[in-house]
Amino acid sequence: MVKESNVDVLVIGAGPAGLMAANALAKAGISSRVIDQRQKKVAAGQADGIQPRTIEVFQSYGLAERLLREGNQMHLAAFYNPAPGGGIVRDGRAPDVTAPSARFPFEVTLHQGAIEAIFLDSLRTDGREIERPIIPTEIKLNEDSEVISKLDTYPVKITLNHLEPEDGAEKLEIVHAKFVLGADGAHSWVRKELGFTMDGEQTDYVWGVVDMIPTTNFPDIRNRTAIHSNTGSCMIIPREGDVVRLYLQLSDDDAREVINAKGRIDKTLWTPRRLMEIAKRSFSPFDIDFPDEVEWWTLYIIGQRVASNFSLKERIFIAGDACHTHSPKAGQGMNASMNDSHNLIWKIAYILRGWADPSLLKTYEFERRKYAQDLIDFDRKFSALFSGKPRTEENQDGVSHEEFLQAFQTFGGFSSGIGIQYSPSLLTNITNQALAPGLEIGKRFPPQIVIRAADARPYELQDLMPSDTRFKILVFTGNLTEANGQRVKLDAFSKAATTEGGFLNKFGNRGQQGWTEVFELLTIVSGKKETVNHNDVPAALRTHWSKVLLDDVDVKGEIGGKAYTTYGISTNGAVAVKDFPCNSDKLFCLETISATDSRINYSGTWVVQNGGQYKYSADSSSSASVSFKGSAVYWYGAQEFRGGSASVSVDGGDVTTVDASEGTTENGGTSIVPLYSKTGLDGSQTHTLLIQYKGEGSSGGIYITLYHIDFDTSSGSASVTPSTTITTTIFGSSTQAASGSSTGSSSIADGVEIITTFIPTSTATSAVSSATDKQSSKLGIILGAVFGSLSALLVIGILIFFLRRRVAKRRITPNEMREGDPSQVVPYLNSLSTPVNSLSKSHGTSGLMRPSPSPLQSTSKGQMSTSDPESNSITRVVQLPNQTESGPTQSHSYLTSWTPTTEHVRSNTPPPEYS
Repeated sequence: MVKESNVDVLVIGAGPAGLMAANALAKAGISSRVIDQRQKKVAAGQADGIQPRTIEVFQSYGLAERLLREGNQMHLAAFYNPAPGGGIVRDGRAPDVTAPSARFPFEVTLHQGAIEAIFLDSLRTDGREIERPIIPTEIKLNEDSEVISKLDTYPVKITLNHLEPEDGAEKLEIVHAKFVLGADGAHSWVRKELGFTMDGEQTDYVWGVVDMIPTTNFPDIRNRTAIHSNTGSCMIIPREGDVVRLYLQLSDDDAREVINAKGRIDKTLWTPRRLMEIAKRSFSPFDIDFPDEVEWWTLYIIGQRVASNFSLKERIFIAGDACHTHSPKAGQGMNASMNDSHNLIWKIAYILRGWADPSLLKTYEFERRKYAQDLIDFDRKFSALFSGKPRTEENQDGVSHEEFLQAFQTFGGFSSGIGIQYSPSLLTNITNQALAPGLEIGKRFPPQIVIRAADARPYELQDLMPSDTRFKILVFTGNLTEANGQRVKLDAFSKAATTEGGFLNKFGNRGQQGWTEVFELLTIVSGKKETVNHNDVPAALRTHWSKVLLDDVDVKGEIGGKAYTTYGISTNGAVAVKDFPCNSDKLFCLETISATDSRINYSGTWVVQNGGQYKYSADSSSSASVSFKGSAVYWYGAQEFRGGSASVSVDGGDVTTVDASEGTTENGGTSIVPLYSKTGLDGSQTHTLLIQYKGEGSSGGIYITLYHIDFDTSSGSASVTPSTTITTTIFGSSTQAASGSSTGSSSIADGVEIITTFIPTSTATSAVSSATDKQSSKLGIILGAVFGSLSALLVIGILIFFLRRRVAKRRITPNEMREGDPSQVVPYLNSLSTPVNSLSKSHGTSGLMRPSPSPLQSTSKGQMSTSDPESNSITRVVQLPNQTESGPTQSHSYLTSWTPTTEHVRSNTPPPEYS
C-alpha cells in the first residue's frame, strides 16, 4: 500500500532557495518537509557570492556570524585593459560595494556547499533534516475554488519516489500539501509540470569557470578584478582560503568547439587545462601557473530568461533558478534565489496562522517577478559590457574603461541588493515619501546605531528587528525632557494603542504572550543618556527594559546619535512599524494622511450596520444617493458583495461604469473591494454621490455597502432610496423591514453579537454621525474606533484600526467570534491609507486590500513607520490624529478580530548585543 501523508508546506529542492525556505519555515514553526534528488549537499563550486543585502538577511536569521567567519570578504575592485604595447595594464581601483548605506560594505565569497551547510546545521537545531534522495513524479492541484479557499484543506497532491528507501519502506509516497514550493533549479521539474515557460533569450557568449589555487605575481589576485584584453575577458573572484575563481570568455572559435549538434554545451569536448591556457594569455605580461588538479570547473552559455508565472493559484510556487536564469559574473544568482524564498515564506506563515488574507500571496509574484525582470535587464547590460571587445586604437567601437567603470558604479546599488526597491503594490504605498525621506518606501530598513537607555549599550537597529514573523513597531518619541507636550502625546498614543480595543490587543494573541505574539515594540527617544531614563516611556510601550533606546552617541562619543537625522524624522517624534520581509526585507511604512483627508474624519452617515451592508432586489431603478460635504468620496464593496454593474457619478458629472460584481466567489467572507473614488472636490461645498444599479449580474440579490462612503468634514449625511423592500442580514439572522422610522436592536445568540437595524421602505432614511457623538455605534456599526490624539507621532507601517462591537454590554472574546472571520493583519495595514485609485486588480488587490478611512490624522509633527516582518522594507508613512476641543475624531475600518490557528510562544528576552 502506498504511504500517504499531510504537510503544510512541501519544498522540492535543497539548493540555496530551498534551504532558505526550509530555514524560514522552521523559524516560523510551520509544518514542512524538504526533499532533494541529490544524495548529499554540494561539496564545491557552484554559486559563491553573497551580496551586502543578503548578508543582512542572514544576520536577521542569526546566521551571518558563521558566514563572515568562513567566507572571504571582497572590499576592492580592480580594472585592467589592453596596454598600448601589448598585454594588460591596470586602469584603476574602486570599492567593490558602492552603496553608501550598506551595513556590510563588501561581498562575501564562499562555495555553495559551505553556504548550504550553514542552513543545514541551523535546521538540525530545530530538529529538521533534508530528505534524500527523493524525486517527485507527479503533481496535481485540486482547482475547485471552494477547496482552494479553505486553509484546512490540502489541495496539492504530489507523488514521490524514494530512490533509496529504508529497509522495508515503500518506494512510493503520496503527499498532500497546503502549499508547494519548487526550488529545483534552472531545469525545474515543477515549472515544467505546471506548464510555465521561460521567456527571454540566449546569447552567443560562452564562458568557462574554474576554481583553483594559482601561483602568480598578479597584484590584484585577491581583489575582484575585471580584465579586458585583446585575447578575451576574465573576471577574478577571490574565494575562501587561497582559492581563486576565474571566469574566462571563450573565443568564437573555441565556443564552436564545445557546442554539440543539439546546440548545447558538451564539457567532454573541453578540458580545464585549456581554460588555463586562455587565462595565461589574458594575464600577460603577468605570470600565472596552475595546479595539476582544479577544485571545480564548468562551461556555460549566457542565457537571460524569466518564468512566465511564479505560482499556480497561490498554492504552488517556484523560486530561485526555477524562476530566472542569467550570467553568474555579477554575483546575483544565489542572492536572488534566497531572497525569493525570504520574500515568500513569511507570507505563507501569515496565511497559515490566519493573520492575512490569502490574496497576500499574490504580492510574491508581483514583487519578485518584477525584480527578476530588472535583474535580467541589468545582467544583459553588464554582460554585454564585460563580454564586448575592449576599446583600442584599432577598435574605437569597443567598450572603454570609463564606460565599464560607470556601469559598475551605477549598477552598484542594485547588484548589492541595497538599492532594490519594490514598486507600489498591495504592500507598498509611496504617496507620502517626503515625511521620512531617509526611509525610502519599498526599500529595506537602513542600518543605524542606537544605544539602550537603561545602560547605554550600543546596538545596530537592524539586529533588533530579526526575521521572527513579528511586526516591528518603532516609536520615535521625540524629546521627552523638554516642555513641548511630547510626553502628553506619547501617553495618548500609548493608551490608544494598548487599550482593549487598541490595535495591539485587537490583533495580538489572547494567550500568555498577549500582543507580543504579533508585535515587537521598540521605543527610540531623542535625548541624552545623561538625562533620559528608560522608565520615562509609558509602561505600556516598554514591554522590557531593554526595548527602550536612545538616539545618542555611545559613551566614547564615537558611534550612534544619527537615527533621527538619517531617517529624516523630526525630533518632535515619530513611530515606525517594520513588518516581515518586504524585500523581503520590507519595512512597512504607512502612508501619511493629511488633516483634511476624507479617510481620517469619517463623519458620514450609516444606513445599516455590519459593514454597511443591506440587500434588495436587483432592478434597474435601484439606487443609492449620498449627500456629503467634503473634498473626496470613496466607495467600497463589502462582505459577499454582489452588485452587478452600476453607474456612478458625483454632482451629476461624468458617469463611471463600475463592475460591482466582485465578491461572488473569491471575495466572499470579509473581503473589501475598492469600487470608486472621487477626489479634488471643493471641501466647502455639499456634494451628491449617485449610485445607479443596472440590474445586471445579480441573480442572487444585491448587497450594497455605504459604510465606506467617507467625508472629510465634521458632519455629513447619506440617504438610500430603494425601489423595493430592504432586508438587513447580520451573520445569518434576517429581519424584514417595516414602514415607519428607523429603529435598532441587538442581542447575543450562540456567542455571536446580532445587531439589527430596520430600514423603512416607504421613505428614505438617513442616520447621521458627527465627530463628537457615538450615534454610529448606537446604530450598530461594528467598525467604529476612536484613535486618540497624537499630533507628534508619525507612524510608518502597520496600523491601527479597531473594530468595536458596542451594542452588547459585554465584549465578545476571540473564541466567540464566528468561524471563518479572522482578522487580516496585513490587509488591515494596507487599508489604513491606500487610496482606491492606486489599486490594481491585476495585482490581486481585491482579496488582500481593505481600503478604509484611516484612523490616523496628519500633523506637521510625529511619525510612525512599519516594515514587513522579514524584509524590513519600507511600505508607507502615516501621521496620527490630533485631539480636538470637540472630542476625538472617529474613524472606522472593516476588520474583525481573529483567532490564531497556531500557538507560538515568545519571550521578552533582551536583544542581542551589538557587535
